[in-house]
Amino acid sequence: MEDTYRRAESGITVSLLTVAGVAVAVFVGFNIGGSSTGVTVGPAVGSRLVREATAGVLFVGFGFLGAWTAAGTSSRRWAVSCR
Repeated sequence: MEDTYRRAESGITVSLLTVAGVAVAVFVGFNIGGSSTGVTVGPAVGSRLVREATAGVLFVGFGFLGAWTAAGTSSRRWAVSCR
């Protein structure tokens, strides 16, 4: 009986640590992303050339495009050309 209680207690501790770790990772990622986004689109939004929502969509779109190009197609082309 006591062994079952210890297992349940350790399971709760692990899940709380997991939730805390994910929360910290999201917080840090949000701050790093916010820092990069602000510097990049700040002048355009500040001068009212684009709206904040448009700048966010552009930033996310080009971020995914860059990740897809760097991780997928470009590395395969480079590996084939080096053979």
